[in-house]
Amino acid sequence: LAANAVTAAKASGSAKGITMADSWAITSNFSQSAGSADVTANWQRNYAGSTNWGILGSAITESSGVFSFPTTGIYLLQFNFHGRSDGSAQSYIGTRLMVSQNAGVAYGQVVYNYSQAYASQAHFNMSNTAILDVTDTSNVKFKFNTEVQSASIWFGESGAPKVGCGFHVIRLGDT
Repeated sequence: LAANAVTAAKASGSAKGITMADSWAITSNFSQSAGSADVTANWQRNYAGSTNWGILGSAITESSGVFSFPTTGIYLLQFNFHGRSDGSAQSYIGTRLMVSQNAGVAYGQVVYNYSQAYASQAHFNMSNTAILDVTDTSNVKFKFNTEVQSASIWFGESGAPKVGCGFHVIRLGDT
C-alpha cells in the first residue's frame, strides 16, 4: 500500500477502530424499599475534562433514566452498582439491564447480577457486561432496574472520578 492510501474515511466496519466511548454515573445515594424499581434520577455523564475521565465521539443521551444511542453499531456496555443493606440481612439484591427494541414501549431483561447482604449495613456489589446490536437508534433504548429484599441504599458519587453506581459504553464497530 502506498503511504496514506488507507484513511479513516475509506475504512469500514471494525477497521475504523473504536469511534465512541462514554461513561455515566449516579450522583447521589438513593434509598429503595423492598421490591424492584427503575433507576430514573440523578444520572450524570462523566465528561472529558473532569478528573481522569475521557470520552470519544458522540454521547449517549438520557431522559428519566432511559438511555439512547447516538448511532447504530455494536456496543459493549459494562455496569456496576454498589450499595449497602439498610436494616437487615438480605438473601437477594440485584441489578438488571433492560433493553427495548420498540422505542421504550416494552423492555426485556438482557443481563442481570444478584448478590446478598449477610447482615444489616453489609455492602454489596453487582457488575455485568452486555454486547448490544443497535440497528435503529429510534427504537433501541436501555435502562437499569434494581431489586432488593428489604431496605437498601445504593451509592452515588457527586465528585469525579468516583463511580458507585454507573456504566461505561464503547461502540465496537458497525452493525
